[in-house]
Amino acid sequence: MRSLYHTMGADCHFDDKWDDNGKTYILIFSIGDKQYYIYRCCRLFKFFDGNKELLFSTIDRKDLAKRLDTYFGFVVQLPNRNEDKLEITPPVYNYLPYFLDQDYYNGTDFSSFDGLAQYAKYKENVLYYHFGVFDATYFEIMKELERLNESKAQTERKSALVEGY
Repeated sequence: MRSLYHTMGADCHFDDKWDDNGKTYILIFSIGDKQYYIYRCCRLFKFFDGNKELLFSTIDRKDLAKRLDTYFGFVVQLPNRNEDKLEITPPVYNYLPYFLDQDYYNGTDFSSFDGLAQYAKYKENVLYYHFGVFDATYFEIMKELERLNESKAQTERKSALVEGY
């Protein structure tokens, strides 16, 4: 199971005996009646159609998530740590509820995967996404709220300049 999620863009804990450096992973899967291949070696991901025609390649996890969204129809978005603006997360956040690593699982810590601390309060937000509470409409409203807050901040800065604060 680790290899499956690893191939799809998550970093899993592998046994110390398994040297992941330089290993190549290939997953063949279907969506509806269409077959696809995904290839991973280190940070490189390549995505192929059923005829083995390259559809895209990337080394960026967020780009991978965005591109996979066009095929899977879902992507988790979370507020980034610095600006509190929504952004597409790496694919690992899409898989959190679906893999419990018996060697690393620790209750609600989602410790089956590496590298999850880049988002504050990600657990609750990811669960809400997977439960359907956060959907495309929610994210559209959040992005509009971000835009309005930015516009408000700009107006306040202009007002302060005019009033001499």
